Amino acid sequence: MGGKLFNLGRISRDRYLQIESELRQYLDTKLGNYYRIPRYYQSKIDFGDVDIIISSQAFTDSWQSLRQEIVKDLKIT
Repeated sequence: MGGKLFNLGRISRDRYLQIESELRQYLDTKLGNYYRIPRYYQSKIDFGDVDIIISSQAFTDSWQSLRQEIVKDLKIT
């Protein structure tokens, strides 16, 4: 949904896999076992976003607080 929501266009499978790998490295450190990135259809040739499911056990304060930390850490604008 995010790719369409923000009208950012699509990226190739290779670029997606690179971004997913970088995100996994960060999220493994930040959230441990409290997140999942669902698998995509093997026939998919391009991507508009990365879906990430985060357990409520990943944060002690609030989702908004954790979200702000992630946005800051990853320098997302």
